Amino acid sequence: MPPLPLPKCQEQSLMVNLHIFSTTSPESCIPEFFATTKNLEKLGIHGKLGPIVQTNGKSSLFDSLLQLELLENLKLHNDDVTCKLKAPNRAQVSCKAVKVESEKHKS
Repeated sequence: MPPLPLPKCQEQSLMVNLHIFSTTSPESCIPEFFATTKNLEKLGIHGKLGPIVQTNGKSSLFDSLLQLELLENLKLHNDDVTCKLKAPNRAQVSCKAVKVESEKHKS
């Protein structure tokens, strides 16, 4: 599935005023999104997170999240029942609270 387009604004600079983005898809978590939303305080990502978060803990997502210096709360909801997601460590994200949820794994 291709990435969803960024929200259309009359001026792209309006995105810097965004402080809460409660739910977005992993496919939308592209560098341009993080570059235009540097003032985010709360972010929720919901979907199949396996492709953007590697099992060894390295992730381009976490690299991008480090750009969000004002981020206080991050919620990751993984819909991929085949992939167990671990919470990022403090070196990967600088926010105060990280919540990780996953659908029940298939046995």
